[in-house]
Amino acid sequence: MSDSSKAPKRSAEEIEADLARTRAELTDTVNILSERLSPKTQIENAKQTAKAAAGDLNEKAMAFADTATGKASEFAETASVKAKDVVEEAAEGDPKAIAIIGGAVAGAALLVTALFRRKG
Repeated sequence: MSDSSKAPKRSAEEIEADLARTRAELTDTVNILSERLSPKTQIENAKQTAKAAAGDLNEKAMAFADTATGKASEFAETASVKAKDVVEEAAEGDPKAIAIIGGAVAGAALLVTALFRRKG
């Protein structure tokens, strides 16, 4: 067992000062916790989190749009080159190229006919 008589004796003023310091620390801690847990703070934190998430989604959407635009542009360029090749081959008398152009013309004619019927 420890001998409490060997512990230094503290005066009433020292004990009261320790108690005052402890109360002040507890008050600070309670105030900090109260601020962190207040509905106003929680709402503000939720708003900030939502704004950050929206910003991230916006960045991802922009990156996706850029990628899609680039791929669409590449596809259009490739299609244009292939179409020119088919036209040249058809001009040279290639039956396969002539059939492809005929199919494209027939498809376009059907589309135009369908559009006119729909309006009428």
